Amino acid sequence: MILEILAVAAGVAAGSVLGAWLRRRKKQQPAAADPAVEKPKEKEKKKEKPREAKAKPRGESDVRIGDAVMHLGEDYLVVSESRFEEEAPIFVVWTLESEGRTRHLLRDEGANAKTIWMQPIEPLVGGKPPDRVRHEDVEYRLSARGRARVASEGDDTLPSGEVEWIRLAGPSRHRMLVLVAGGRTDWLIGEETLPGMVEVLPGS
Repeated sequence: MILEILAVAAGVAAGSVLGAWLRRRKKQQPAAADPAVEKPKEKEKKKEKPREAKAKPRGESDVRIGDAVMHLGEDYLVVSESRFEEEAPIFVVWTLESEGRTRHLLRDEGANAKTIWMQPIEPLVGGKPPDRVRHEDVEYRLSARGRARVASEGDDTLPSGEVEWIRLAGPSRHRMLVLVAGGRTDWLIGEETLPGMVEVLPGS
């Protein structure tokens, strides 16, 4: 009888020790990760870096040195700007370059401003042009003339300072510009552009 009582007491004591050991081990184990807590971290990892905003194309009335100008599938770099002023601004001419080719973009000032895509040509006559001149079977007639102060920026190929300008118009959209400064004469010829013909991509 005494032996049986001792055996039961030993079993109870062993059970108590084992229970205490299991409780202590459970406390030492790290807590299981809560999925609800981990989700925000996963979302943070999946966040994409903000994309850099690309510069939007500008209109042909807002051209700047360093811009790229697209005309009928060809790209040109704006290298200079010449502003013609009398009592007020009258027009501006940008000089464009691409692989050795020179073009000019003329933009009138005012509400009904026109844009003309032009290129230089050899003088058709010596000195100032007459009121009528013919080029490649197209006749141009005097439309306006005057004297302007020309302020230039960049690597300009056009005259600056006091310049006499003569504009002639042909049929449809044909246009001509002649610049006279001292003993120098520059002839430009081209056409008025239609909407969508010219696109200006801002430079860096």
